Amino acid sequence: MDIQEYIKSGIVESYVLGLADPEERATLERMRALYPELNAAILDFEQELEVAARKNAVPVDGGVKEQLFKKLPFGQQPAIAADTAGNKKVIRFSKPLAAAAAVLIIASVGYNIYAYQRVKILERENKDLAMERSQLYTQNGTLRTKAEELNTGLQLFSDPASLKIALTGIKETASTKAVVIWNKTNKEVHLMIKGLPVPPRDKQYQLWALVNGTPVDAGVIGDCATFCLLKPVDNAQAFAITLEKAGGNPTPSLDQLQAMGKVPG
Repeated sequence: MDIQEYIKSGIVESYVLGLADPEERATLERMRALYPELNAAILDFEQELEVAARKNAVPVDGGVKEQLFKKLPFGQQPAIAADTAGNKKVIRFSKPLAAAAAVLIIASVGYNIYAYQRVKILERENKDLAMERSQLYTQNGTLRTKAEELNTGLQLFSDPASLKIALTGIKETASTKAVVIWNKTNKEVHLMIKGLPVPPRDKQYQLWALVNGTPVDAGVIGDCATFCLLKPVDNAQAFAITLEKAGGNPTPSLDQLQAMGKVPG
């Protein structure tokens, strides 16, 4: 496992903010004991939350303090306690000490309220960031796949051992419907679909190679965006595409012939 990718996935933030499910928490707690950098990332994020909370703490309004002091029974009635002999004695509270305690209580309440609000904000931000990260990963994967397919196509077209056979339409128009790239050296067959319509759900296109006058199955055409790698073929004189049942047929349905092209030379 790439521990840095795991840290960047957002699991640390989810764990600290309490958003991770029990299985994620259990996995992270096992891994933090194995990977010091993961444990350090958790501690760093916890410290960041604490620093942010203290930095943005909202001071308590003086009017709140005054109202609290009016309601607290400072200076009204002394507390009464019993000594070890059972005699009652009066305990008088220091007003400055009581006032300081009240301020601490107010500050603590204010800080807790702020911290709770800040956690909720971070929770929303973390979810938004996780969604954006997921979208970026998806887009990046799509772009990478397209780039790889484009690079494959360039290599196929530039290979001097490969023949390019245009398959033109039979029923509707004579325009190019697909291009077969056949490497006569390694016998590989690639197909680039250009103008074939999407087949019905229970149907599938199938490629055939005409070898010594006999059609040979070259494979059914799956869901490929650009170049489909099909079955290897040797000594082909032509290629054709038919529309068959899903999974293909052992022999072509000639009444469903869609496109055809002869091998040059």
